Amino acid sequence: MTGLEAGHLLCQGVGADHVCDYEELLVARTAGEFSTVAQGTTAWVHRTTSAMVNAQVSFPGSGGRCVDWIFNGNHIADGEYATFDQAGVITFHLDPDTVYDPGAPGQHTVAGDLECGGVMRSIFCCNAACP
Repeated sequence: MTGLEAGHLLCQGVGADHVCDYEELLVARTAGEFSTVAQGTTAWVHRTTSAMVNAQVSFPGSGGRCVDWIFNGNHIADGEYATFDQAGVITFHLDPDTVYDPGAPGQHTVAGDLECGGVMRSIFCCNAACP
């Protein structure tokens, strides 16, 4: 397996259900669930909902998720992520332009940030919501 499916499998291997979505990370932040995450930690963000980025709506798209976590370059897709510049305090780095267009290298990417290739980050694992 590769990409997001590999992430889900990894999460299931540690007793969780799936890779957390951005919305679940927002809920976890509000609930104080990141209080023990160490300063310097970075993690990939899997966003499938719209979010405000630079005071504008950014729609979700595979161009902001490293083509659903299978693209290992930096010229046609971005990778949204989170940092912990202070222990327990999450900061999101979201893509203002999540369009994936392999025919337009560099047009929809953020140079020097949001890179997919050559970057190792953690993933957050979540459990299914209780009914």
